[in-house]
Amino acid sequence: PVRAEVLRTRHELLQARTLGATGRFEEALTETRRLIVEADKIGWRPLAALARVGGARFAVDRSDLKSAEMWLDEAMVLAAETGQDALLADIATSMTDVVGIRLARLDEGLRWGKLALAMRTAQGDVDALRGTRTLSTMAMLRLERGELAEAEQLLERCLAVERRLAGPDSPGAAGALNNLGNVYRRSERYEDARIAYQRSLAAFERNFGPDHPNVALALANLASTASWRGDLDEAERLSLRALAIRERTAGPEGLETARAQQALGAVY
Repeated sequence: PVRAEVLRTRHELLQARTLGATGRFEEALTETRRLIVEADKIGWRPLAALARVGGARFAVDRSDLKSAEMWLDEAMVLAAETGQDALLADIATSMTDVVGIRLARLDEGLRWGKLALAMRTAQGDVDALRGTRTLSTMAMLRLERGELAEAEQLLERCLAVERRLAGPDSPGAAGALNNLGNVYRRSERYEDARIAYQRSLAAFERNFGPDHPNVALALANLASTASWRGDLDEAERLSLRALAIRERTAGPEGLETARAQQALGAVY
């Protein structure tokens, strides 16, 4: 009976992940909260850890960073107790993002990032697809710290792995291109940034359709490059489209929606 319950809950976690992949973050978070309770009732700790990692992912999407950090902290203990080394590397990577980048505790985030990279290296995954998220997250933390050369080097490595193992238009490659655009922008290489964002947008649209949050992210970055060029009509068009996506996926009061409104206000 326990095995059947574990399999059922794992299947429902995968279904919740599908909701998140299509931008239905609120539904995914609500469902995962329920599944965390279910996993705890079943009492199988690897499942409880997995459910919390899923909950943290969707909490980040809804800008609930307090819940995300709490669930990751709990998942880390559960994963360590049950010897889930690959999941521990995933958790350390997520901590780098939540604590270091989103909560701006840069020194603490750097420690998490170094730990995540060390674990990926020990597991032989740092140059495999499983390691690309760790490379990319560490790059973004380096960018936040103003360490542009280190960030670019990590992202070039990430992009090379994605292109070799998943193809030039994979979601991971699109994400690496978008992040490289951020590095180019900070380095005042504006045309390089525009090209990277444009390629990223095209790949995101091919993978996720026109209304996914990743598309909004690339649109917002392209709007910034249009503003730098003085093309405010183009910046307005791109910003309005990004805002519409954010309102649908993050809700009218969501943090990402507020950021999209702020960006459009800057154009005006």
